[in-house]
Amino acid sequence: MRPEEFVDTRYEVRDGVATITMDRPEYLNALKSTGYEELRWAIRAARVDPSVDIVVLTGAGGAFAPGGDLHETLGYLESDDPLAMCEFYDRLPWKDFFECPKVIIAAVNGICMGGGLIGALTCDIVLAAESATFAAAEARVGVADALAPAVLFGKVNTLKAKYLLFTGQTISAAEAERYGLVTEVVPDDRLAQRCVEVIAEVRQTSQAARAVFKFHLQQLLAAPTDHGAIEVLAGPEALEGVRAFAQKRTPAFALRNGRQGS
Repeated sequence: MRPEEFVDTRYEVRDGVATITMDRPEYLNALKSTGYEELRWAIRAARVDPSVDIVVLTGAGGAFAPGGDLHETLGYLESDDPLAMCEFYDRLPWKDFFECPKVIIAAVNGICMGGGLIGALTCDIVLAAESATFAAAEARVGVADALAPAVLFGKVNTLKAKYLLFTGQTISAAEAERYGLVTEVVPDDRLAQRCVEVIAEVRQTSQAARAVFKFHLQQLLAAPTDHGAIEVLAGPEALEGVRAFAQKRTPAFALRNGRQGS
């Protein structure tokens, strides 16, 4: 797939910076399977382009990304094809982001949840607008994305990671910075400029040295994996949770557990 074929993603290269923009603003940039696949090819395009030394990942409009498009996910879950979710997982781009030797900056300009949070945390530097919000909310719809623990590892302590994953609570950009999810929080109207400034700061160092540092740092982290996630998605709670989201009601497992609100 070539960048000019993208539908839900914009890919632009200027002055050695490849900017990848998740571009479904009418849906807060919720990612369909095609969008995930476009991100995979976008980061590959940046990786092999010798003119690119830095990548920026951001979202169009006032959102970064709330994760996957759950209406599409429901279609996969209701499918009679047992391999449907395997096909979906094969399109996920985060292993490619994790392995890219070039510096990747996330410019988080709004809601950042689920797959959006995973995407941000596979980046090397995370800049967040003050109004941005963060959540690992998959369990609220019965989904256990195995990538989430992997990307949280090494950024927040185990207790904070468990709190985020077990509750699905939304936290502010300031809280995310205190947790260790964010490198720096800036006023909303300063995000783009601060990104330019950080790029200039990074370029004071050797690209070859950065690639070596990144390789060895990544070896210390848990590589993104889908272990166990497909099995959970094949179970009844995932189907119930995603159906409840589509129907704007509280899932039965939450009511059973005593949670009355969605």
